[in-house]
Amino acid sequence: MKLCASILHYELRNKIIMWKLAADCNALILSRPEYLGANSAIDKCGVYIARADLLPETADVRQGSCLVCLGQPPWEYLMRDINLLCVSQNTDIFSLFNDLSAVFDKYDAWEAALQDCVNKAGELQEMVCLSYAVFGNPINIVTSDFEIIAMTENSALPSGAQEIPQDVINSFKYEPKFMEFWNSNATVYYQSDLLSYSSLSYIVRSKGHFALGIAVTELKRFREFDAQLLEHMAKYVGLYYEHLLYKNDAIAHSLDLFFVQLLENNSVSERNFYDALSSQGWDARHSYKIYYLHLNELDIQYNMTKYQCRQIEKALPHTIAFEYKGKIVVVSNRTLLEAENDENLHMLLLSSNLRSGASNAFSNIFMLRNYYLQAASAYSLGRSLEPLIWCYNFQDYALEYMLRSSSGELLPASLCPAGFDDMLEYDRQHNTQYEKTLRTYYNFACNTTHAAAALYVHRTTLLTRLKRIEEFLKMDINDARNRLYLMMILNLRQD
Repeated sequence: MKLCASILHYELRNKIIMWKLAADCNALILSRPEYLGANSAIDKCGVYIARADLLPETADVRQGSCLVCLGQPPWEYLMRDINLLCVSQNTDIFSLFNDLSAVFDKYDAWEAALQDCVNKAGELQEMVCLSYAVFGNPINIVTSDFEIIAMTENSALPSGAQEIPQDVINSFKYEPKFMEFWNSNATVYYQSDLLSYSSLSYIVRSKGHFALGIAVTELKRFREFDAQLLEHMAKYVGLYYEHLLYKNDAIAHSLDLFFVQLLENNSVSERNFYDALSSQGWDARHSYKIYYLHLNELDIQYNMTKYQCRQIEKALPHTIAFEYKGKIVVVSNRTLLEAENDENLHMLLLSSNLRSGASNAFSNIFMLRNYYLQAASAYSLGRSLEPLIWCYNFQDYALEYMLRSSSGELLPASLCPAGFDDMLEYDRQHNTQYEKTLRTYYNFACNTTHAAAALYVHRTTLLTRLKRIEEFLKMDINDARNRLYLMMILNLRQD
């Protein structure tokens, strides 16, 4: 493994009496040490050992190298852009060589162990434990949905924790430092107002997306080269992830995959589908309900879809939550789910700044697509009509859906009966309020007394207006079919 001058300085700190570190002192570019010959040049990326009194006065050095010197070298070496580590001139040069070699051996052993974990498809937990000895600080690894999959025993996270708490994640999203961390391709020193400790954090990406997050917690003060070591470790964590990616593909009989096929109107193997349902203790004839959740911008930006799905499944037992077309679809088994658990979902929506549409309950799982469309329509209509509500039930917007869908390709205005436009024009010119009168009359179930009171007119005046409206429309406004027709027109006009 290539090391850096800062590591050599740290590991030999008890022997070094003077040092000068260059700008590249933390770059992992240095090869194993060698003795510097009388006429040898100090090449880039090399570690050279030499006695000060044997160094030539004119320095032939390359940037990016490291000179380990017994005694103080000539002044020109101090002025050059190289890493310089000086030990006592009385130090045995062979012992110094062995000490430097032992440092490289230590980190080579760490790198070999990481590679072995990748080759043998071992556990990430093993990588974390091996790396703790190198960093001297706790380490944890989380998935893209913030599930903790590996951590050292002395981690700053609560003992036995399986995920980053939801309230912490929801707060992180609004921190500028979290956005910097999310967008960075390098190690970030992360200090949060929410946590009592700082950390070095790095995102392992796969095809450009967040795959795993590695964090080293600062219980002991970080060293200047820890960020580079973390990035080196992350390379092997990334290799591990890619090697296991295909082994962890979703099981062909996973329920959410069947649900996606049903939503796409594709046929599914009934036998396999029933087996998948049975594995969850579900039955095709159970009662179900669909929720359609719209993700907020921060959840999309930080790729938190899987995390939110897992939180929903925790809050509502007997549910399957999965991503579909950039939204979250939740299939809830109402037969098995206790009714009061609905409140858990509402609290989750509120705390996560999410909104949802909910279908009616149904008892044929093969009708999934129809009720998904119900939930999606409930969300769309609810957001436009009542934007402050968190959950929109389709039954509350079913009439609105029917009204908005009834015109088909025709313009709503073209559905009005003959004479309706003439009545509206007469209203505009004479302020007769015939449209308002008809709407109020229907709102009070054709009760003339109550409608007249609401309009602040005498009942006789109302009856006169209603007769005039019938003359405009050339229809009986109390006929059942005509009444339904006109009520739909009035509702369409109201939108």
